[in-house]
Amino acid sequence: MIRAVTTRLDRAVQVGHRVIGHCYDPCVLTREDAPGSDRNGDTAAGLGPRQLVLRTVRRCGLLTPDGHALLDRSGLPLAVYGRRPARTRSTALEAAVAELLAERLLEPAVGSRDTTGRPHFPARPGERTIPLIGYRPALIRVIQPWGATGPVTGRMRGVQYVPGHLRRLLPERSASEAQRTAFGSTAADSARRTAGNCPRATPSSPSTPVAAESSAEPAYPANTTLPQSCWRRTN
Repeated sequence: MIRAVTTRLDRAVQVGHRVIGHCYDPCVLTREDAPGSDRNGDTAAGLGPRQLVLRTVRRCGLLTPDGHALLDRSGLPLAVYGRRPARTRSTALEAAVAELLAERLLEPAVGSRDTTGRPHFPARPGERTIPLIGYRPALIRVIQPWGATGPVTGRMRGVQYVPGHLRRLLPERSASEAQRTAFGSTAADSARRTAGNCPRATPSSPSTPVAAESSAEPAYPANTTLPQSCWRRTN
């Protein structure tokens, strides 16, 4: 029998395509979730230059305790293909690195190399410096949709998104035109749904007046003060 115990995070996070609600090892996640790896297998076949670069940095780079991976930029082609590739492939990899750096999916760094050829980060005094490319895990806070159901126990575990027109404005603030439009659309939709659920008088009840139907959306005064968007914590 194997018995495992996990510790719940105060707030769930999303790393890549994985939503995590319990404590985890970021180094393991950096290695395991590299491009080309999933529960069905692990292969670099079919990956383009960008994915090959990301895969190699995450799989072969030096790991930090928080899940960063750093790789000697000059050794990238050899690490990707296991041998010196053709010039066209090396050029494609360099172009992919430049794109990933520009998009901030990779970050530049500086390390050093000792006399045995082993790279180090941060750079050590007295050693030759070398350029590194680094992968940094992007943590995304998971937002709980407004109106989500389910028990809430223990400490505060997340935030809920509140539509902008449901919040009180601060003094001397006014709502944007986009929020006014959103408020009008939401109110009109709510009015139509409510009207569709209301009982209507039948011809057999002549004493009960029948309200005239109207397709016009409700009008709002031009000086109506509407709230702006915000994030609200839940208890």
